[in-house]
Amino acid sequence: MPNPNAESSDPWKRVSAVVVTHDSAAVIEACLKSIARANQVIVVDNASHDGTLDLVAAALPQAVILKIDDNVGFGAGANEGVKHASGEFALLINPDATLEDAAIAKLVAAAGRYPDAAILAPLLLDPNGFVHRSHNESLFTREEMPRRRIDQVPEGDICAGFLSGALMLLRKRAFDAVGGFDPEIFLYYEDDDLCLRLRQAGWSLVLVAEAQARHIGGASAPWSLESHWQGSWHMGWSRLYLERKHRGGKAMRKIALRALPRHAGKIIVHLVRFDRHKLVRDLARFCGTLGFLVGLKGRGF
Repeated sequence: MPNPNAESSDPWKRVSAVVVTHDSAAVIEACLKSIARANQVIVVDNASHDGTLDLVAAALPQAVILKIDDNVGFGAGANEGVKHASGEFALLINPDATLEDAAIAKLVAAAGRYPDAAILAPLLLDPNGFVHRSHNESLFTREEMPRRRIDQVPEGDICAGFLSGALMLLRKRAFDAVGGFDPEIFLYYEDDDLCLRLRQAGWSLVLVAEAQARHIGGASAPWSLESHWQGSWHMGWSRLYLERKHRGGKAMRKIALRALPRHAGKIIVHLVRFDRHKLVRDLARFCGTLGFLVGLKGRGF
């Protein structure tokens, strides 16, 4: 006999899933399949040209599609999706990520255990089952830590200083209370900024290790030399923006004065070695850093 309370007890009924896409046709179907049970699925498309929206409409006809004619960036796109979310929670998920079957139940249950948690996130694994470093200390703490350190994989729930925007369950009222993602950040460090502001407002961030998801990483849009340049440029720009926003102009200039000669030195090395991939990366980061210092905005190209 059917359980009359089954629907109301289904954790998916409390969740609106939000996916921000940009030329994500190669990976979006698996993502949509993993979140199809959500009470609402919202796809915010940042000016795709590869048939992404046709695939969404075919794979999940009930999805709400918000089409943006210009690429406004990840944070602004996510804000638009969450604004239309009707659920108590908004599950923000990258197109190249998939949620494992029991994960949402574990995340929502943890939200009940930790009413002060603004973000709850699963353990992220790559396609081979290796753990991504998707949780960490807050930005300004972890930059003082060894880059090649070996972190122990948590076995249970832990409070974190940072949780990756690749996949996070947002308590919508907390997200709304701090104004969501900063729309001035086009790409990179927007999740760092959100985590910093939520913690400053008294909320906590919780990694729920028994909840798991898969994340390819870097596959939400196809790789090209142009996209590699754009991403690296924004990484340089956004790092200075975040420093100035949270620690002031003096701290920002200190970071810039370290970054510019470091990137310049790497550019010379990459030229000597004919390493085009790394040359583009560090040249773009140099230009993004310089661009911020001369007042350029962090917008799409």
